[in-house]
Amino acid sequence: MQKNNSMQKIIYTLSIAVLLLSGISLFAHDGEFTTIKNIDFKPVNKNQLNIKFNIINKKVIPLYNVTVSLKVNGNILTARHYDFLPAQEIIPSYMLVNKNRIDIENDFIQIDVTKLFGKPGDWGGWDSPNNKQANEVGYEIFADAPWRMDMYDENGNLQGIPVHIFIHDADGFGNNVELEGIDISIKNSNSTAFSTLYFDTYTTGQFQSLFYTPSPADNDLDIQAFDPNTSVKSSQYTIKFTADTNFLSEVFTDITHRYWYFTFYIPPEKLQGYGKYLDIEVYFYLNLAPDRYTRLRVFRNNNNDFPKLTGWYRGDTHLHSLYTQNSAEIGLPLEATKMAAKLIGLDWITTTDHTSDFDNYGTSITNNWNRLKNDVITLNNQDTSLIYIRGQEVHSNNSDNKIIHMLAYPSYVNPYVFPYLGDGGGDTSPTNKTIDGVLGSLTNANGFGFAAHPFATGDKLPTVPVNGGIWNLGMSGFPDNSQNFPQTGGNIICNDLNLPSDVITATPQTTYIKNGLRGGQIWNVRQSLNTTDDPQDPWDVLNSGAVTPFAQVDTADYNFHFKRFRQGQEIVNFINQQGLFYKNTFPNVKNWKFYYSAGSDAHGSFNYSNTDDFLGFGTIHNSAVGKLQTVAYCPQGKGTQGQNILKALYYGNTTITDGPLLTMEIERNGNKIIQGQDTVLDYYGYNESTVHFNLLTSSEFGYITKFTIFAGTENGEVAYVVPSALYSGNTTYSIALKDLLDTLFGNTTSVPVGNYFYLRSEMETYRYTPATTIFRTNYDIFHALTNPIWLNISNTNAINEINNLYTFTIYPNPAKKDVYIRFGKKVKSAIAKIISTDGRVIFEQNLKDNRIFHLYIPENTAKGVYFITIKDKTFNNTTSKKLIVW
Repeated sequence: MQKNNSMQKIIYTLSIAVLLLSGISLFAHDGEFTTIKNIDFKPVNKNQLNIKFNIINKKVIPLYNVTVSLKVNGNILTARHYDFLPAQEIIPSYMLVNKNRIDIENDFIQIDVTKLFGKPGDWGGWDSPNNKQANEVGYEIFADAPWRMDMYDENGNLQGIPVHIFIHDADGFGNNVELEGIDISIKNSNSTAFSTLYFDTYTTGQFQSLFYTPSPADNDLDIQAFDPNTSVKSSQYTIKFTADTNFLSEVFTDITHRYWYFTFYIPPEKLQGYGKYLDIEVYFYLNLAPDRYTRLRVFRNNNNDFPKLTGWYRGDTHLHSLYTQNSAEIGLPLEATKMAAKLIGLDWITTTDHTSDFDNYGTSITNNWNRLKNDVITLNNQDTSLIYIRGQEVHSNNSDNKIIHMLAYPSYVNPYVFPYLGDGGGDTSPTNKTIDGVLGSLTNANGFGFAAHPFATGDKLPTVPVNGGIWNLGMSGFPDNSQNFPQTGGNIICNDLNLPSDVITATPQTTYIKNGLRGGQIWNVRQSLNTTDDPQDPWDVLNSGAVTPFAQVDTADYNFHFKRFRQGQEIVNFINQQGLFYKNTFPNVKNWKFYYSAGSDAHGSFNYSNTDDFLGFGTIHNSAVGKLQTVAYCPQGKGTQGQNILKALYYGNTTITDGPLLTMEIERNGNKIIQGQDTVLDYYGYNESTVHFNLLTSSEFGYITKFTIFAGTENGEVAYVVPSALYSGNTTYSIALKDLLDTLFGNTTSVPVGNYFYLRSEMETYRYTPATTIFRTNYDIFHALTNPIWLNISNTNAINEINNLYTFTIYPNPAKKDVYIRFGKKVKSAIAKIISTDGRVIFEQNLKDNRIFHLYIPENTAKGVYFITIKDKTFNNTTSKKLIVW
């Protein structure tokens, strides 16, 4: 509050006192399960105050493990626990507090049910009438800005920073927001002094040009129009608001609707001289309510965008917009999200709003669904630098009649034609939708789905309040729910063998995976830093020590994002290995491949996320839009409606990543086999193909620490960790397919012939960050993972002929100077080479008409690992074995 009038304060204070001392329940906010009413403040003695209230169980069932908290100015003063609340009863209760700890005339007081069945949440309660708005940042009044961006555009010009202002739930009696002004201040992250931005020297036109994405007047969604003409430049504030005046001649803008928002663009000239890492404070001056602020940290890069390859487009498969609205979650407007996401570095986004929310607002589900479509079309028509695809996160029942989520996407032929697949009702209400029913509707619409956060221990939706479950694998051969994940560890909860599978059909020999289901979004919510303290300033940008800032998440915890991914990956790999069995046994089987995808699951969250923070309970973490990405291969471009993005998702032509980029293709004579595809190779294809891997990182994501290639068969996977000497920095690593398979399977004779198997790859990077107070950690680890390529080598006779001809042994091994190679049959004409791990040929010799040959190791050859390669001149075949020089 910038200014205060004494007479107004007296009138306002008296009104509060009268209401509070008269046992009011006017300001109750009902929860679905409980509410708090009939509050009465009574002095017990000169030191104590007795706060009486009724807690009401609205349900026909008893409620257990309930906590009611008394909060003063947002801080919990005391709490009371109830083991049991009888069904549909009013339970009188009270709390005793010291008088000197509460000021009923001036403090903002809340009595809230903060836990139900032991689960934190806003389960109903009462707010004192001086609550002009619930100002919890991240819930009802806050600011947001991109978590990362390039400092300079493609032409080398310094870029400005968009700051989104969003006020929510200012509707309802006593909840209006009287906004006097906003100050936007900036500083380098290693500084402790903010500088406030003023624009009083700008012309009116120049100042108004800094406003973007204004909220429109919209009665259906209860959106209040943002008026730039009453949001003016000033020497007192960054932005002064002048739409309304009260009887004391105080000037402000009175926000009385459910939504009011805009984006303010900090122009480049205000950022001159600042470094890469920038802190932003947005301070809200409120009339008749405590002032509020949000503090953000933006990581800017010097022309160091996400690693890119031509034809590959980065996107977020799981994002919530303003059309997700429920008591715990909300997204941000599409136009503001597009502005931020483009700077973050994304090329496309699939909106995946909860189907259970589409009847929580507006005039009807149908109208809301069509509005979302029209918004997407409008934004795509404006420019295609970032494409929106309208998807949905479908709320449906699994085989255990528990609620799970599925990401549903439209046909890649016509993305704008897509039916709504849910039935509304909210997450806390039952649904009549089942997985099989949703997949049937999706298939009829030529769409497709990915299981959302489906298999990990931490992926299960909560029992309260949503009756949540998890996708059930339901397959013997993988450990069941009584056991742990074999490779990652942690309890398996997704393989109940007593229930039908949610993924696999009842007739896998004809159709293996259920029609319409193309994969699993097994990488979800990248939180590497978290805090349980201040949701307004999780970075503690002033290094004040007054709050506990972001800190490194325990990477050994099974809720750590990559642990959850690894658990889900074990399931997906098993599904694909069983798919190989069905494809090899029943050649005509359909839908036998299951793809990876990744998405942030962001609800707005341009900078950090407090979706998991409920009124001071839970965590604030650094997940945000674009922190997890699916990179789609679209050589013909994205498509103006995202057609080619959808096609890449459908066919698995994708890589998943949290920063670096890894791609894989098999090439022969200019013809390519890409990720997600399957092919049959004859002898020549097997012998003449090369596998190319593109490995890209940047200083933002560190250096490559590990590059691994995997081959999967019906019986599991084998891995080849590529020696670091064979690649460095951003590079293309190429290897003959035959050599790669020999390395993976041990020798040529062990390569699968006549059966399908798959190849996939992973890359890990490591970033050391000595500026710990800026990054809030001194390291981070990033990953990129390709979807597989499926292969079947068909020409058994030709391969076996080569196998028999070029089976050879090396002796002695290790060797120092002389080395011999002996073949199983006489060699007609070939070349032998001794090659170092970095590709240098240190010795070469022609081989002809013999079985045993003498090779020489040159003097001064360094000790270490080398390879002897034999290339046949008749069949153009190459094989190799390891040689140790000592």
